[in-house]
Amino acid sequence: MSRTNLDNVRVVLYDISGGKVESLTAKIGWSSLSLEPPAKLKISEKEVEKLMKLSVKLRLGSVLDFPHYIFAFEGVSRAFTHQLVRHRVAAYVQQSLRRVKVNPELNPREPWFVIPPSLVLEGADVVLKYVESQLAAGKIYLYLLGSGVPPEDARYALPIGVKTFIACIMNAEELLHVVKVRSCASAQWEIRSAVLALLTGLNLVCPSIFSYAGPHCVYDGICRGGGDQRCCSTVKELLGKLRSLAEEWRGAYEREGRVDLDLTDLLGFRAPKDLEEEVGRKLGLGAPLNLSYEVKLSVERV
Repeated sequence: MSRTNLDNVRVVLYDISGGKVESLTAKIGWSSLSLEPPAKLKISEKEVEKLMKLSVKLRLGSVLDFPHYIFAFEGVSRAFTHQLVRHRVAAYVQQSLRRVKVNPELNPREPWFVIPPSLVLEGADVVLKYVESQLAAGKIYLYLLGSGVPPEDARYALPIGVKTFIACIMNAEELLHVVKVRSCASAQWEIRSAVLALLTGLNLVCPSIFSYAGPHCVYDGICRGGGDQRCCSTVKELLGKLRSLAEEWRGAYEREGRVDLDLTDLLGFRAPKDLEEEVGRKLGLGAPLNLSYEVKLSVERV
């Protein structure tokens, strides 16, 4: 039975333009005011930055529709992907549970299901109840497969927390919208964490477009999350740290064409080691159960 290595949440941003998407988009934009077509137009870096800032500020969809970005989310739950695909100006390819058989054997280091940090914070008893429920669902799934039920029907027994991966392509305008909605403090924790990791990568590759991105309170000055802007200062502080990190690693990325960052301390959750040991012992695993929610970002030029 196949087993996918999905121990951590990993956001992968593929730089398909070789760092040229902003300058190409700017040429296309400025050509509307020029006698020259985009291929013959020569513009400075200052003009590139000026148009990108203007396009973001004025919401110029005619410009922001042009740059596209391919990225993937790995080790996320089906609950996560059900939220993501609501953003319809995009294309998606997701791991198929019709064709792939999940291995529900519990590996202490790499659970095949997501364990929400809020459960871990409630202590060992709550975690045990949750993990046991996932394992029971996995046993039913295996029983159905062993009884001859096809994977496309046996998958109905799997929990919504089962790990998966999904690849996406979106344009800049839609991504700015996704960030506004999903980076809000009121957004669901898993998609918020992943989108903020993606935003860090976008800031690294295309700062002229995405250095202004954030939730409605940051982008528009209006709270749409029910927090009455009480959380805005906290969100701004986090965005500042992520932008600084992108700036710090931009030079290395331009030289090497790849950057791998561990964002767990900013966007994830590290579980107490003694709790992991206690849960592992009570489950009879012979090893601590990984209860942390690790968040990794990879940006690579292709």
